[in-house]
Amino acid sequence: MTGWLGNYFAKSLLPKPKLNKMKTFSSMDPVGSQLDKSVLTTFLKQQQELLRLLEQAKTVDLTRTKTSISISSWIRLRLGDTFRVVIYHNQRHMEQAERAVDIHQHHNAFQNAK
Repeated sequence: MTGWLGNYFAKSLLPKPKLNKMKTFSSMDPVGSQLDKSVLTTFLKQQQELLRLLEQAKTVDLTRTKTSISISSWIRLRLGDTFRVVIYHNQRHMEQAERAVDIHQHHNAFQNAK
């Protein structure tokens, strides 16, 4: 069972056919940052940790267990909803990364065709 607030947050992050633009907190915005391959290593470690947590959660009541969220310690979501928010958020980022790689590959193909 899902809570109305958790369901709202999760559904708002769920990727749609035409990706809905979302503002991010300035502290989370990587624009202008110098990123290198270590970002991928960190991301993969986080995905492994998420899988470990999901495995552990098999023995926990996902409806009764509550978690605070990063934007406010006063807002608590059901653990199942929190997992959905994290997973949908990751899906959005994966689709953004796929588009960025596609754009980069098309740009390189265009440059090489000149």
